[in-house]
Amino acid sequence: MALLQAGPDPHLYPDQRWTCPRAREVIGMKFDVWYHVDHLIRLLHAWGTLNHGLTSMLKRVDTAVYSVIRDVAQDLPWRAGDRSFGLSNGGVSLAFDQYNQALVPATVRANLKAVEGLITSGAVTVPAK
Repeated sequence: MALLQAGPDPHLYPDQRWTCPRAREVIGMKFDVWYHVDHLIRLLHAWGTLNHGLTSMLKRVDTAVYSVIRDVAQDLPWRAGDRSFGLSNGGVSLAFDQYNQALVPATVRANLKAVEGLITSGAVTVPAK
């Protein structure tokens, strides 16, 4: 626990944010024990930390699968290859639910919703790389 209580700085991370992947790396390098990131959340809670792992985005695979099945059911021509799913067509979305909504202030959620609207309207273009 003292290893993590020292914070990320002694481990040469550029900022003071502890993330589960960072904690996993520090524990793994020091003790050669490689926890799965999901197990680290439980471990940190057992130690009494106030840190919470957040799911920030949903990758809506269900939307992609439904889209393909719908096209086939409507006798639209099948086309092989990649299809892109993003904010504008429901392929990804912000993840605010009963588990993390209280951890993100309402003003931040509102700002993120506004940015999402700017992206889906085309007012802001997200670079491909």
